[in-house]
Amino acid sequence: MARMLRFRRRRQVEVEAEARCVAEQLAVLAAGSAGRARHVLGEARRELLRYGLSGEGVWPGGFTMVSRVGVEAVLRRVRELPGKKRPGTVLQAFMLMLCYVEPSSGEVLLSREEFAEKLGVDANRVSTVMSTLERMGVVRRDWTRVEGLRGRGVVTYVVNPDVAWNGTLEEREVEAERFPRRKPFEVVDGGKARKRRQP
Repeated sequence: MARMLRFRRRRQVEVEAEARCVAEQLAVLAAGSAGRARHVLGEARRELLRYGLSGEGVWPGGFTMVSRVGVEAVLRRVRELPGKKRPGTVLQAFMLMLCYVEPSSGEVLLSREEFAEKLGVDANRVSTVMSTLERMGVVRRDWTRVEGLRGRGVVTYVVNPDVAWNGTLEEREVEAERFPRRKPFEVVDGGKARKRRQP
């Protein structure tokens, strides 16, 4: 059996480690802040993490573990979507999301606008697509209030650890407990789960 070697420069490893360390410190600061300060610290943290994930080598960016069963369930649900729900765009968003999973939290390191740019759609379409993935149980949305912005604030998407994960299995178990408990990948219409009638 062949053995694959990955050659990385020592400086590259050091810079990536420094980026992750500063990102962790920014997360602590953001947790203790509110409004615009929290938003700015969160954005800076995401940028540093993206930088830490953009390394060179055989496997740039590292690995995201995916659940074979979870991915099959997502693909099955996407195939069941009617054409007006844009199943192709939903699938592209799902695959893109897997490329930007933050280690240890499952947070997707892309904003709605960045999703829109990478998918070639407008930001409103991204909201619709992510709502579809949320109803399937693939992601959840976390909102951060930002002073001066209308509405709920800035959205952060978090991947269901039963679908994909980037980090240790112990951290995955902790995040899985925080994820909404619902029958995996259940399709929900109009905010209510479909229930079968009992005979």
